[in-house]
Amino acid sequence: MYVELKSVDKTSLPFSNITSNQWTQLTNKSHIRNVLAGICVQYRQSQRAYFVTMQTLNRLRKSGKKSLSISDAQAYGIDLEIEYKRTRCTFDVYNLLLKADAKVVQGYE
Repeated sequence: MYVELKSVDKTSLPFSNITSNQWTQLTNKSHIRNVLAGICVQYRQSQRAYFVTMQTLNRLRKSGKKSLSISDAQAYGIDLEIEYKRTRCTFDVYNLLLKADAKVVQGYE
């Protein structure tokens, strides 16, 4: 599993906040069999976080989108069910893997 963690104040993650190296490397990793690669985005304002695969991000970018809105993350991503601490948050990676596996089996990716 290859993941880049991002955190935004507003309701969208501009694709410009993902460096070209991050985009390229994660996309390359996503082409490897049985490898999960994507972005975990924390939307601080709404206290929600989602994992979105590189395949999905590449489709959105090719369709002309300039950012990943929270509504897109909800529609195409996996809810991370984050737990907020005092100054940071955590999520269960094992739970993410189970949800991601279920999505792949159901044919969403």
